[in-house]
Amino acid sequence: MKIIFPLMLLFAVGFPVVLAAVWIKKTGAKTRAVLVGALIFFVFVEVLESLLHAVCLASDNAVSRFLNSSAIAYGIYGGLAAGIFEETGRFFAYKTLLRRLDGRETAVAYGIGHGGMEVVLLLGVFYTMYTLAAFSPSLGSGALASVMPSVQAIIESPYLCLIAVWERVFAVMLHVALSIFVFRAAREKSKLWYFPLAILLHAIVDFPAALCQQGLISVFALEIIVALYSTVLMLFARKVYMDMGNNKEEE
Repeated sequence: MKIIFPLMLLFAVGFPVVLAAVWIKKTGAKTRAVLVGALIFFVFVEVLESLLHAVCLASDNAVSRFLNSSAIAYGIYGGLAAGIFEETGRFFAYKTLLRRLDGRETAVAYGIGHGGMEVVLLLGVFYTMYTLAAFSPSLGSGALASVMPSVQAIIESPYLCLIAVWERVFAVMLHVALSIFVFRAAREKSKLWYFPLAILLHAIVDFPAALCQQGLISVFALEIIVALYSTVLMLFARKVYMDMGNNKEEE
C-alpha cells in the first residue's frame, strides 16, 4: 500500500495543473490568472494570515489563551481570519495584478490557482514527506521521523487518502465559487456587496472546520458539510457567472 503516497503526491500536483489546463484551453483564460491566484494564496494565507495566527494562537497572551480555551471563539476567529485574508487577497488581485483582465473566465482561472496552491501546500508537501519516509526509512529522522506514525496509519487505513481527495475537490470548488463572487464585486461597483458576502460565506464554512480541529465534530461530518455547502455555493456562483458579461480579455 505504500504506492498510495506517490499517487497522492501526483494528485496534489496534477489535479490543479490539469484543471487549469482544461479551463485555459476551453475558455482562453490567461495563464497568469492561475499563477496570480497561487501567488496571492501563498502571500495572504501562508505569510500574512500565519503571522496573525502566530500572535493570536501560538503566542502566550490574553488573546491566545481566550481563543484556545473556547471552541466557539476559536471557530469564529478561524473562520473570520480565513475569510478576511483570502477574500481580501482575491479583491486585491483583481484590482491590481489582474485589473486588465475583465473576462469572467478570469474569475474561475484565479480560483483554480488559489485553490490549487492550497492543494499543493496541504497535500503535496505532506505526501512528499510520507513518500520519503515510506520508501526510504533510513531518512526517517527529524521531520521525516515525525510523520512515521501517520505513514503507518495511512497504510493501515488508506481510506484516509480518499477523504483527503474528496475534501480537496470540494475545497477547490469552494474557492472557484468565492472567486466568482469577489470578481463581480471588483468589476461592478453596484455589486460591491459580493465582497463582504464572500468573507461571510468563507467564514461560515471554516467554522465547522475549526470545531473539527477542536474534536467537537468528526472528520466525516465535516466533509459532508463541506461537500454540501460547496455544491450549493457553486450553483449560486454559476448563476452569478452566467449573469456577468463575457468581455474579451485584454492582452
